[in-house]
Amino acid sequence: MNLMRELEAAGLAWDLIYIGRKRMQVERPEKSVPRVRNLVEADYSYWTLGYVLSLRGARKLLAAEPLGKMLPV
Repeated sequence: MNLMRELEAAGLAWDLIYIGRKRMQVERPEKSVPRVRNLVEADYSYWTLGYVLSLRGARKLLAAEPLGKMLPV
């Protein structure tokens, strides 16, 4: 996967990367991530198609105890 190689080469620390999503704010451009093609610092999204979590990101997510905060819809 080229994206993962570029992230490693750039030495960037990351927790979550959206693989695909629907942007909510389209009036202003999102900030590009230096040295990594096709990657931006994401604004708010309507929905997501998929994402990648780093081990650190997964630990942060679990530490927030999200299952106890879910609301049925």
